[in-house]
Amino acid sequence: MPTIAQARQSFTDLLGRAHYGGERTKVTRRDTPYGGIVSSEDVDTLEDVDRLLEEEQCASLDELRARLREMKAAEKM
Repeated sequence: MPTIAQARQSFTDLLGRAHYGGERTKVTRRDTPYGGIVSSEDVDTLEDVDRLLEEEQCASLDELRARLREMKAAEKM
């Protein structure tokens, strides 16, 4: 896990690895996880998860996964 300073120096590379390779990078500050760099697809998925949980439309992790698959399929149409 890179520190904030290390991530700052290699920001473009980390963004490219997230975008093209789907790589997720945790960034630390004083040996404590502080944030992360993820692909825009991961951000979209997190937003969908948040919306489903806020609307209390999913009772289990399996149901949540199924709903996310349905949402992605509907977006592709």
